[in-house]
Amino acid sequence: MKGAFTGWFAKFAFGLAAFAASVSLGAADEILIDWNPVWVGARTQSWCSPVRFTIENKGKDDRGVLSLKNESFQASYPLELPAGSKRTFIAYPATSIYGGQTSATLESNQGRYSLKLELMAGGYGEQVVGVIAENPGSYTFLRRIGDSTFLEISDGYCKPSEAPERAIGYASLSALMLGTGAERLTTEAVEAIKLFAAAGGHVIFTGGAATAALNDTRWGDFLPIQNVTSHQRPVPDFFTERSEVTGSILSLAKGDVSANARVVAEGGDVLSAERLWGIGRVTFLAYSFTEQPLSRWDGRRDVLLEMLTGHKDNTEAVAQRLSGTQHLVLPGNAELGRSSTYYMGYSPYDDQESNPFQLKLPPVWQIALILAGFWLVVVPINFGVLSKLGRKELAWLTAPLISLGFAGIFFAYASKLYTATLSTSAAGAVVMQSGHPGALYMGTQQFFFPRPGEYDLDLEGVEIISPADEYRNYYDRRGDSSLTGYVMDNGEIEVPRMKTGSLSFKEAKMQQRLRPNWVLPSNLEVKKASRGVRVTGTIMNDSPNAIVSGSLIVGDALPIVAVRRLEPGETVDVNVLVVLNGDPPEYIDTVFEAVMPDLKVGASLGDAVAGRAISIVCGMGTYRVEAGS
Repeated sequence: MKGAFTGWFAKFAFGLAAFAASVSLGAADEILIDWNPVWVGARTQSWCSPVRFTIENKGKDDRGVLSLKNESFQASYPLELPAGSKRTFIAYPATSIYGGQTSATLESNQGRYSLKLELMAGGYGEQVVGVIAENPGSYTFLRRIGDSTFLEISDGYCKPSEAPERAIGYASLSALMLGTGAERLTTEAVEAIKLFAAAGGHVIFTGGAATAALNDTRWGDFLPIQNVTSHQRPVPDFFTERSEVTGSILSLAKGDVSANARVVAEGGDVLSAERLWGIGRVTFLAYSFTEQPLSRWDGRRDVLLEMLTGHKDNTEAVAQRLSGTQHLVLPGNAELGRSSTYYMGYSPYDDQESNPFQLKLPPVWQIALILAGFWLVVVPINFGVLSKLGRKELAWLTAPLISLGFAGIFFAYASKLYTATLSTSAAGAVVMQSGHPGALYMGTQQFFFPRPGEYDLDLEGVEIISPADEYRNYYDRRGDSSLTGYVMDNGEIEVPRMKTGSLSFKEAKMQQRLRPNWVLPSNLEVKKASRGVRVTGTIMNDSPNAIVSGSLIVGDALPIVAVRRLEPGETVDVNVLVVLNGDPPEYIDTVFEAVMPDLKVGASLGDAVAGRAISIVCGMGTYRVEAGS
């Protein structure tokens, strides 16, 4: 009987395994899933490594969920998969901090399909130059091949029709080249690229014979040139003096160049023009490295590297001003013109008693002292007094009363925490360009949940969200800070049902698109002065929130306080002397940095409490330094 049962069980187990295999194979046959990194060929250590998925359903109507997971990130992507459909979309997983793999699992009615995403990891300090063009491989000359150049550079390629529509999709790039076909970018991708530049990115438009992308009206004055046409001329000395050029005629784009743009010109032709945007840069090249004769020129790598590493003083000054916390690293690296740094705003209201994030539990020694006092009172003193009175039977009454008394002492330490309401507190920076709509918040948000339950974080415009830096364990002793399993991406990031316990603290880092109805318009002028430059003009606070501690950062000089407090609707007259090291340059960049304590960012739930605040980092622009009076 035992042998018969064993045989039956073996057949049952084999049949079950065969059934499971058939389900898996059926999914593999009827659901085809493929993936590629958005920036093909690039290696990166960025916070986010965007991935393009293509999922094809060759079977019946289906629906499912694609889950991405690594040590630092987990998110779900709901999918509708009609029969015969092919779905293509970009996922934005946070990169594993431990360098591990990211797993992708598709679960649908037809079965389960799993794969590992082998994303190419770059070395520390390695730079990535992204190229949006129809033909990949045109900038392989940037790679270091047996020379002594310090920079390690990899080039990544993306077709215009496949470009990311979120700014976080460009965060792994140190610079972005826009070439032939860039006019076919979606409007969402255009806006994302502008935000990438505002956050410290470097966007480079190439010219030459092709001018369609340069005349795309969606760029507006993001471009330092307008009304672009093309013409041919002999190769300028700018190129031939560096090394021999095989060919004598070069196609150049020309047009109306902004008055406040750094210009390199020769023989009446502008070869390049560059301007500040936010704390990033936008560069126009009149020529193209992919057209003859420069496509075969030996000096093209050196010219491009000089451009990528130049004019970074202003960004480094901003970084030094605002650095000091481990929240969210800006895209890029100082080697290519931007500093990797962390931004945090400081509020003037740090001591609010209603702020649960400022409350602290008693230290261990106090808890030990209370416990020792409890033991001393409830045992020796309590029983000693009752024995002396001859009423030991009252211990059944006195011991609980003493316990309640000491419990009240413990409660007194945490009473404010128990009475606190659902609260949030954000810290980070909003980067933007003066006079232009659109901004990007980069930072963190803390959450305090007084009662257990499920909560909708009510997010809008969030491009990525993940647990706060795993290396920081300050909040770990207060509760689970993880968002694991709650993040959904259905074209927009959502956290609709996050489960929490009682008195739970959580913290997330995020990047969020903002669409404020204010632009901080400015009208400034920079002139030479005896010890540097003098900046005059106006800055208007057209936001609904007060601005405090506003400073101008001019070039690489120390910040100069421009305004102590600016109420909504007010305009401040600026007249400050900026002391520079050395003679004033021909052009100089100017950034306005301030604190906006009442600005609401991140999740929209609970009471937003002070204690930390938001820095506004607003690019005022590049200015020609005029002669002084």
